[in-house]
Amino acid sequence: MSNNQSLNRRQFLKIAGASTAATVLTCSGLSFAATRRPSIPAIHACYGETSAMRKTLVTYATRAGATGEVADLIGQVLASSGTWVDVLPVENVHNLGDYQSVIVGSAIRYGRWLPEAAEFIHGNLSTLATRPLAYFTVCMAVREDTPQNRARAEEFVQPVRALLEPRASAIFAGKVDHGRLTLAERLISGIIQMPQGDFRDWQAIRSWGETLPISA
Repeated sequence: MSNNQSLNRRQFLKIAGASTAATVLTCSGLSFAATRRPSIPAIHACYGETSAMRKTLVTYATRAGATGEVADLIGQVLASSGTWVDVLPVENVHNLGDYQSVIVGSAIRYGRWLPEAAEFIHGNLSTLATRPLAYFTVCMAVREDTPQNRARAEEFVQPVRALLEPRASAIFAGKVDHGRLTLAERLISGIIQMPQGDFRDWQAIRSWGETLPISA
């Protein structure tokens, strides 16, 4: 068996063990405690001059807040180029008509975008198809940025790209703060040996925001 195959098998066994442990928590009557998440304020922000001719939406889905903070920096960077930017959670976006370009971001959970972010794309396909569109993904799989890890992370994004291909897409490492996780998530992090810490490369995020194709 090759080293890559061994690694994948070990990862599978860890994840399988974590899933089993989470199921035990639920079946033992601890489901509420296991899924209760600490209160994390959502980021709602506006940047830029009100006289700006263009409006850009940076919208995101997050579980522990790290993706919202990435969205916020992207919004600030875009505003510096002369556009008005709204930064909002996907569940708070009700009208895309005022925006000339849209950036959508999501954290990864269980190997996929968060469902509300994917549903946002699916529910607004016709509108998003007529605007410059970009995706960003916050994923701990690339905390060690190897070609193998990046290819794996790209697979997580593929179902959303199959819905609608963006003009630009990026994957950034995330942050693990046990104080922002549910009991079940902390358990899984321990089983798969996920290190705690902030692995986000803020300069890479800023640089990506500076090169986004937000013009029509």
